[in-house]
Amino acid sequence: MKILWKAIEHNRFLVIGVILALAACLASFGCESRVRGLCDQSKMVNRQQLGMEVDQLVLLAEQRVEDLNKQDELKQTLFNIGLQVAAGGTVNPLGIITTLGAIIGLGAVGDNIRKDAVIRRNTA
Repeated sequence: MKILWKAIEHNRFLVIGVILALAACLASFGCESRVRGLCDQSKMVNRQQLGMEVDQLVLLAEQRVEDLNKQDELKQTLFNIGLQVAAGGTVNPLGIITTLGAIIGLGAVGDNIRKDAVIRRNTA
């Protein structure tokens, strides 16, 4: 044991360098790379979790675009009904019922988006 300690004492800085090099290798290969999350900036995420957050944001964006398309379609339908009435045409009751159903549906979609935001905020 004294021989080993004497060798370590004689090559003190070499031993320290080897220990630091081993620690650096273990840290670089053993630790997973992390970045701040997209949804929660205070949370660090790895590559897989970041990919899941990106997919979630893309899905949310697609849902919002679909909602915008529905709103534009509803506006166009209401505009067409207004043009038909202004032109002296008859009003189609089935068309009005369908339009009212679409308005109620848009209200439900908006409510669901608001509730999803509240749930996401409360679970984060």
